[in-house]
Amino acid sequence: MAPLVLPLAILLALQPCCVAGFGLTNLLPSNNDQRKKRLRFLATRSNEESSSSVASTFEEIARGGQAELLLSHSSVSSYFEPESRKGKLLRLANQCRHSYLTTGIAHIPQFVRLDLVDKMVEEAINLQQREECFYSTEDHTVYQEPNDSSFAQDHPRNALQRSSKWIIDFDRIDQGSSPLAILYKSPELKAFVSYVVRSDSEIKDDALYTSGCPYNAAYYNLYEPNDGLGWHFDKSQFGVNLELQPGELGGDFELCWNTREDDSAWCFDKVQNVLDVSDDAHSPVAQRIQDPPVGPGSLVFFAGARNLHRVTPVVSQKPRINAIMTFETQPNQRPNAYSLKKFFGR
Repeated sequence: MAPLVLPLAILLALQPCCVAGFGLTNLLPSNNDQRKKRLRFLATRSNEESSSSVASTFEEIARGGQAELLLSHSSVSSYFEPESRKGKLLRLANQCRHSYLTTGIAHIPQFVRLDLVDKMVEEAINLQQREECFYSTEDHTVYQEPNDSSFAQDHPRNALQRSSKWIIDFDRIDQGSSPLAILYKSPELKAFVSYVVRSDSEIKDDALYTSGCPYNAAYYNLYEPNDGLGWHFDKSQFGVNLELQPGELGGDFELCWNTREDDSAWCFDKVQNVLDVSDDAHSPVAQRIQDPPVGPGSLVFFAGARNLHRVTPVVSQKPRINAIMTFETQPNQRPNAYSLKKFFGR
């Protein structure tokens, strides 16, 4: 089947899409056995009480949010069929595509409704309370590569960044009832992501695949006070982020558009400039999603391999919680052993 190419006229006519509490520390089990057992009991009871009301199909999850536009469009080819019903969907998809290709970010507010966001936040907190999580912390280079001794330690090639967060991987999530698992496995979402992020010649039904890894397919991130992600380039071409609970202060996603000419460029001068002018809380050369700002239920696409990006440290007691959904350009892709150990403790 020949690739289905999006007419350039559609893209050129569009304007960019929206672009540019309590602390979990106190809830974590302590060394006190009775307190630990009590927390586990409360988390289990909460799960049992809420399981009957959780949406169990993509249609139930999509209703009431912008995800509803994806219904009846489970393949990329359906985006090109002459249907009158898909007008709003195509408008949304083309806006996101244009924004992603021209700024590195696309944002859909209220992609899922708030009661489902609450369910996912509850699931993430309960799993953390039950110690079904891994605290990932590391010092890493911007390029996520080992130090190169041929460069000085303070050279941008070797400049270390600090990252830390709690991760609840896909294997720990209830595959039958979790809204996150159902959303991730839906062909409707995969088709939509394919349409938005792939190049003109790659918009086709086999453009993307769900991850072959049982851990990184879809997972929760929890950022407590002082947690964040240092500046880095991703190994994957793009990321799909579902925002669940923004931090009250800090925890801001920042991206420097077009840092690299291609995914393999070192771009030392650009990286050095970003490091020089940025402090922990703000970078004057980075863009944030502001109009409207990212909120609970927002879906965000970002081109992480070509654009330097980070999450600023959380400084409020309320944690930032989001979910990452992993799609690959080849079937059965898995992270290497280093990544599994470092990020998932597996």
